[in-house]
Amino acid sequence: MLIESAYYSCARILFDAFPAARDIVTNEKNGLLITAFDVCEYENSMRRLMSNSGLIEMLGQNAQEDVAKFSVVKIGRKWIDMLRKLIPNNI
Repeated sequence: MLIESAYYSCARILFDAFPAARDIVTNEKNGLLITAFDVCEYENSMRRLMSNSGLIEMLGQNAQEDVAKFSVVKIGRKWIDMLRKLIPNNI
C-alpha cells in the first residue's frame, strides 16, 4: 500500500518497524517515519499532518515523484542482474 499511496500523491505515515520502511519512505521528504510503536509520536505526527495542508501536499508530491524507482521495469532489471550474477554462464 505504500507504493500505491505514493502513486496517488498521498502523504504517508508509518512506524519504522520493518527494514523496508526506510527504503520506501524518507522521513520528512516523502512521508513521516515514526519510531516503532511509539503511539504518542504517531498521534503528534497525525495532528501535525491534519493541521498542515502544505506538509500533506509536499509529502504527497515528493512521494509521487519517487514512485518511478519502484516501477516493474526497474525492479525487473534488478532481479535479472542479481540472477545473472548467481547463475553461472549467464543464460
